[in-house]
Amino acid sequence: MERHRAALLLNAKFAYYGCRQYHQSRHFYTAAPYIVVLYQAWAKKHQQADNNLFIYWFNVGHVFDFDEAYIKRADDEAIERFAMHVGNDTDLARRERYPKMTCQIALDCVISENTRRILQRLFGSVVFTPEPYHVG
Repeated sequence: MERHRAALLLNAKFAYYGCRQYHQSRHFYTAAPYIVVLYQAWAKKHQQADNNLFIYWFNVGHVFDFDEAYIKRADDEAIERFAMHVGNDTDLARRERYPKMTCQIALDCVISENTRRILQRLFGSVVFTPEPYHVG
């Protein structure tokens, strides 16, 4: 997803998010950034809150444009499966962005040292943090 601008009658302008190529979206979102959330216990595909759009990886299951990763609750195997999808992404625009992104991990999410290293190879910064977002 990428930010696009549109103009309506009477010079009313707004920004929205749609695909990079066709500027379309099935849903109308004006929130940014897009945050992929790894949370195994959540049933929704996405949630808009606090001017962010949270997209739940386990309920989507394929790579898409996002601006940041947040691991709320997931085991090593699930995180590594996510990392494999991201690491094998063939979209050049997304691949260029991953090393500039932050991956935040909730303090109560226990992951192995190996999983942390895998994430560090993918993302520019990997940090453990108290709940940065209220999701779920």
